[in-house]
Amino acid sequence: MMRILLALSLALVCLPTHTSARMIRIVYVEPAGETFTATEQAAARAGMQGAIDFWQALAPSPVPLLIASERTITATGDIFDTFEWSRAYFAGPPDLTIFVIDSSHPLMRDYLAQSQTALGLIWALRGAGDDFAATLAHELGHVVYGLPHVYDEVGIMGLDPTWAYQHQWIGCASLASLGRPCRIVWLPVVRG
Repeated sequence: MMRILLALSLALVCLPTHTSARMIRIVYVEPAGETFTATEQAAARAGMQGAIDFWQALAPSPVPLLIASERTITATGDIFDTFEWSRAYFAGPPDLTIFVIDSSHPLMRDYLAQSQTALGLIWALRGAGDDFAATLAHELGHVVYGLPHVYDEVGIMGLDPTWAYQHQWIGCASLASLGRPCRIVWLPVVRG
């Protein structure tokens, strides 16, 4: 009897744990007077899928992320004025809302992204190619995995997220935070 209980308890401990999927709601944001075209939205969605795929492929225990819905809204007033227009559209944790802002407006040249981990929100400026996907992958690292910025290494949460995204590299500090330390040994330089 004791062997059966021990075997059952070991079997329960060894069962794989599945994290429930987080649903992503995408809101395409048009500043007043702008149009977020279907082609631009398709490119933005491809960047979002790239960011999701980055974490699905590289995270030690990936959290399933599924794009559940998409919609387009027009923001009224100053688009950067406390994001009042966004309040009506976010779902809140455990789900995630990503606002993708059309970048053709001149006020938005230098803006990239920000996130609110507690609220499950990401605001991102639609850009081109790997920069946009890398920016979203960086913000997903904050919101989904709770990772901080790491300014002393190259990695998705560090100095060059675009390089890290292109080379499929999370970074040693972020991997350690996720419970899988790097297998890198740093040797001192000896000068003779």
